[in-house]
Amino acid sequence: RYVEEWLGCMVAVRFVNVKDDRYWLSVDSDWMQEQSFMASLLPIYGMKVSELKQCFREDGPNGFAYDHDQELISWIDEYKKKQMESSWIKDNVDPVISYLQNIEGYNYETLPEFSEWLDKDRKNIAEIGWIEENISPLIDLIRTKHGPALNILDIGCGIGRLPLGLGKKYPESTVYGVDEAEDCIEKANALSKEGNYTNVNFIFGKADDLPAKWNEMFDLVIMLDVLHDLADPDKVITEVKRIMKPEGLFVAFDPLVHSYHGDNTEDQGRYYFFSLFVCLPCSLSREPSAGLGMGWGYENKVKFLRESGFKLVSINNEDYAKMTFRVVCQKA
Repeated sequence: RYVEEWLGCMVAVRFVNVKDDRYWLSVDSDWMQEQSFMASLLPIYGMKVSELKQCFREDGPNGFAYDHDQELISWIDEYKKKQMESSWIKDNVDPVISYLQNIEGYNYETLPEFSEWLDKDRKNIAEIGWIEENISPLIDLIRTKHGPALNILDIGCGIGRLPLGLGKKYPESTVYGVDEAEDCIEKANALSKEGNYTNVNFIFGKADDLPAKWNEMFDLVIMLDVLHDLADPDKVITEVKRIMKPEGLFVAFDPLVHSYHGDNTEDQGRYYFFSLFVCLPCSLSREPSAGLGMGWGYENKVKFLRESGFKLVSINNEDYAKMTFRVVCQKA
């Protein structure tokens, strides 16, 4: 899997060509000379090279987790702040929440929208001016119908940027964040306390062993760049289904990478290399070592969700036959 994932990265950035599962080096490419890596990540990933080299060995370890790598966790947090800013929540979470709170009943067969995944740096979650312009009209409409209160869960919340942003935008709802990195939860709680949030809760724990009292508790469950990192996706998805309300929604955001290497282009190549250093080792770090990573790909992801007992839901006319960042599901 490490060789496959590395080849997938190289094909995506056109360092390697592929046809009928045959791979060969691409040479004399002007495009190759124009590419650059994200410089701030190089020293961080450089520290992982020794561990990664051992994973390539047949007798080496399966993978390694990064939940105690504070430098990488801090970089990921900075990288994600921009994603939590205005347009991301508006384009990807607001339509789901608006749908949940406005309908007279759940008829997913007749349901009637992911902006760029990478904005490089996430900062300033949900400015007041943006909320007044984009969220307040939705909240006013919701209050005239079913009321604004929802239970929302973010699995793999990191230091809590998304839950805090949602808590600020939807003060009548209760938002939860869960993560297995204890340091992240401590920082999330500190940010929540600093911001005087009363409707956001952070819990230290694993996604495959969520609290028993959460049975059918959540209207909306979110995974942002998490599903493809899981070592035991079957067990986690079983938990997701358990904690969802019967008509609740599960929303998974993952990088836009095709399952077949040859279908990926330079657009995927710009971030696919993350997987070799973080996503794949994480997915192989403990049993049953699913070995997903970004190279698992969109097509396999959709197939997995359907085979796991979900039906896909189109919120804003998504065509799941085409690759999309956001995949929305309901229990079948």
